[in-house]
Amino acid sequence: MHSPFSLSLGCSVIVRFFLLLTGLLGMTALTHGAVWQWSVPMDNGRAFLWIPPHCKHVRAVVVGQHNMIEQGIFDHPDMRKTLTDLSIAEVWIAPPFDGVFHFDQGAGEKFNAMMKALADESG
Repeated sequence: MHSPFSLSLGCSVIVRFFLLLTGLLGMTALTHGAVWQWSVPMDNGRAFLWIPPHCKHVRAVVVGQHNMIEQGIFDHPDMRKTLTDLSIAEVWIAPPFDGVFHFDQGAGEKFNAMMKALADESG
């Protein structure tokens, strides 16, 4: 005969696993529909550009490199809505081309070349 404690402990583990799985699937659903209209090659990866729909003049650009949670933030509907309201674009780079951004090792030149390539690509 099983004790009630061992049964509840087993259920607790199953419930925790289910909640974790639901949370992970929910985060995937948030980022699944994110659109990046343009991209250009960047070293061994790509740089992606998103400009808010119906934006006539980009006022600023938020730039992020793949590190940990940045992509989820950039793809989140609330973030995109706020950026749309402010006419701010996003650039997402994956994998990162220079995690520390060493100006003395050409990071500034690579960044400027990437931004020019995205401008040329997006018109």
